[in-house]
Amino acid sequence: MAAVLLSTAVFAQKNVPYKLTPVAGNISTPTRYQGRTGTCWCHAGISFLESELIRRGKGEYDLSEMFLVRRNYINRFFSNHMLHGNGNLGQGGHPHQVMRLVAWYGAVPESVYSGLPAGSTGHDQKAMNNKIKEMGAKVAQARAYTDADRAELSALLDANLGPVPEKFMWEGKEYTPKSFAEHIGLTEKYLDEIVNFTSFSHYPFYRPFSLEVKDNWDGGQYMNVPLDEFTAIIDYALRQGYTVIWSGDTNAGFNRSHEMAINPLPEYFDEAMKFEKIYPEIEVTQENRQKDYETFRTVDQHSMHIVGICQDQNGNIFYKVKESAFKKGSDNGGFMYMSRSFVTMRGLSIMVHKKGVPKDIRKKCGIK
Repeated sequence: MAAVLLSTAVFAQKNVPYKLTPVAGNISTPTRYQGRTGTCWCHAGISFLESELIRRGKGEYDLSEMFLVRRNYINRFFSNHMLHGNGNLGQGGHPHQVMRLVAWYGAVPESVYSGLPAGSTGHDQKAMNNKIKEMGAKVAQARAYTDADRAELSALLDANLGPVPEKFMWEGKEYTPKSFAEHIGLTEKYLDEIVNFTSFSHYPFYRPFSLEVKDNWDGGQYMNVPLDEFTAIIDYALRQGYTVIWSGDTNAGFNRSHEMAINPLPEYFDEAMKFEKIYPEIEVTQENRQKDYETFRTVDQHSMHIVGICQDQNGNIFYKVKESAFKKGSDNGGFMYMSRSFVTMRGLSIMVHKKGVPKDIRKKCGIK
């Protein structure tokens, strides 16, 4: 597996007039396709950790997403039971769950646990997820989560993702998932240094709150900052050698065929989606961002890994984004380019190492 670094050459996007010049780029591992699953949250989280391992001089790793996805199903199944069947048993999640899962349960290489059934070459979890929802409804109705229920859930996950090895060999040594995570530097102390940010006006700034989206089913906390600081964190992190996870909406303005996302003025929207020329974009404010959140124009839909900054020929900022749901045959190897207007308007949250946050913002947030 060879790491990818943003080139310094000017390049043209596929079938569009944009010519992008890299401004800052950070090493990332190659994109991996999530298949027919809702596991972007885990792909983004694992990709982020892989880049962090490279940044910290720990080496290059290909870590298993499905090891964590499997554990997440178990945790959310119990949560759904304790919420009397009113929890979230879907496939989606939020990247902070990756950090929690690694801290609690460890990590394993992809070669040790691929999560693919025997003979399968791609992930498809729809049927399994439907069965999990059926089981969740049954358990909730019975008002008891028995050992037999736990065994049934485990058997279903084993059949679709494979049993999790309690121990495995790696480079001549035996590890458990927990000891392997610690060996490569994914310790609980380090994982606690990963911080979530958001920017909405219905809660005080410089205080954390639980983002009101379904996939934040475990109540993850997001530090609330003003919009200009939300953007400043993204730019500062990328220019200082850190990468960023972005979670948000990829409905309006997001085009996998052209491998770009923009946020054009409303009067140009349909025309702009053909990407025949460079169109003016919406100036994002705290007010219009809040309105789109409260009217569900911006919803919780996708998570991706931002690894670089570019600018077009007019000086407009774009971000290079690693996409796990990329269109097959991607000219850019599964990477997309999203404008700053799109990223700030449609982004619900970001995640970054705390040292990738400007010191003055960290101080306001009480982050040491």
